[in-house]
Amino acid sequence: MLQITDSAAELLRNAFACLDGRQSICLRLTEAEEEIRIAPGRYLPGDTVVKVSEETLLLLHPCVSEYLDGCTMDVDESTNQLVFT
Repeated sequence: MLQITDSAAELLRNAFACLDGRQSICLRLTEAEEEIRIAPGRYLPGDTVVKVSEETLLLLHPCVSEYLDGCTMDVDESTNQLVFT
């Protein structure tokens, strides 16, 4: 399962704030053109739901979930971008 650091969770919460009020919309990691992309999306069957303190922060497409299994999402402090380690 993908782990999320506190700083990454905060960045995701801030990004998710712009989606406030849109029912069943969440941030979703998908694979597109051999890259991992994050975009607003709805839960699809097979998605992995990533929660921090019972709060849903991410939905992962099954291929992405498998690829990121055992990884940690963090924030690169120099660029303020999400990174995986």
